[in-house]
Amino acid sequence: MKFLSHKFSILALAVIIPLFSEFVFQPNNPFVWPAVPKNIKVLKGVAGDDLKAVMQGWNKALGVKCNFCHDAKEGVAFADWDFASDAKPEKNMARQMVKMTADINKKWIGKKLKSEHKITCITCHRGEKAPSM
Repeated sequence: MKFLSHKFSILALAVIIPLFSEFVFQPNNPFVWPAVPKNIKVLKGVAGDDLKAVMQGWNKALGVKCNFCHDAKEGVAFADWDFASDAKPEKNMARQMVKMTADINKKWIGKKLKSEHKITCITCHRGEKAPSM
């Protein structure tokens, strides 16, 4: 009987400790997606978790990480990156591509083809940095 009780205690600790540590041991500098992001030129009105979803979609569509468009200084925590910076030309290229995609969807897909389908980054990029044709 003591053996079962001991086994149950170990099992309970194995479940409780990870749950407890989730709440107690937070990172020193957690990243919170801004409610009012800085230097938004194309995605006006997109913020917080919606902005996160857009950025993650671009990461997947181009097979890249955040530092592809955002200037990541070595040794600087992700939460402290200067996301508003336009230092990398890839960021401005992304803006141009978003405008181009929106224009194609508005003028051609929606009006000419009268389709509810839209093109997105992945339509051409298919997980690659440069669009493949």
